[in-house]
Amino acid sequence: MMRYIQGFSEEVLGIDPRAYSHRRRYFPTRVDVSNIMYRCKVKQRKTAIGQENLDELVSEWKSCMPDLYVKYRASRKDTPGEEKSLLFCYQTAWQRRLLCRYGNYMCLLDATNHTTGHALPLFFLSVRTNVGYIVVATFVTECETADAIREALIVIRDWNGGWKPKFFMVDFAWDEIHSLEAVFPGENLFCLHY
Repeated sequence: MMRYIQGFSEEVLGIDPRAYSHRRRYFPTRVDVSNIMYRCKVKQRKTAIGQENLDELVSEWKSCMPDLYVKYRASRKDTPGEEKSLLFCYQTAWQRRLLCRYGNYMCLLDATNHTTGHALPLFFLSVRTNVGYIVVATFVTECETADAIREALIVIRDWNGGWKPKFFMVDFAWDEIHSLEAVFPGENLFCLHY
């Protein structure tokens, strides 16, 4: 962004950077640019609550892309003792096509929240294609429990009718293993421990 601002100031406005480099109006600092970009992002949000923003974003996606598969349920507490946890499942048409084509032999379920440092568990479902491993579905749950993972896997399985992989490769996490065994009984699981 800094390069574009400097180019615009020099070429369009005709300002010599040597004479006016101290003028932050024409040559802002990195902090200035970062603050301006942050304010623009915040202005584009509909509300300050992330779940409401995601709800509106999912509605926009569904209206713009009819072949997109998205399931979103916001986290809420309806009555005492009955609460619904966050669930977000996402799959595009080309991801669905790749899963149908390459996903009947071996699939990889990978939880990436431990490596990225995010609070919510983020899962990638990947398959090996002719060019390497490709993510074919993504889901986020509120907590990393077997029930939450199983619910997301059932959603993805229902989207892809004939999908029945022979093997699954997962991390050595009991919640992932138990959920896969419940959704795909009789399948072979390869556990990675590293």
